Amino acid sequence: MSSPVEKALENIVAIEQIVEPYGYYPDGDAILKDLAAIKELLKNPTRGNLLQALEKLKTVENIINQYRGYEPAEKAIKHINILKEIAKRHGL
Repeated sequence: MSSPVEKALENIVAIEQIVEPYGYYPDGDAILKDLAAIKELLKNPTRGNLLQALEKLKTVENIINQYRGYEPAEKAIKHINILKEIAKRHGL
């Protein structure tokens, strides 16, 4: 069974794969940079780092919400919701 961090990383990679084709747009680039920062923070999953990662995830979600209704955005939101649920289950 995979750890919560491993599950989080799987969902982050899934979001990266969805957003990657849009990386040359400013919003896509910003999302990819925030996801990379989240992955770095998860390498040392202290409470402080996890809270920072959640803040970055909120930023990603806010950007993606601008594109609701488009299939890639809807897929990314599903993964974001999974990440938020993992955080909630672990008291964040």
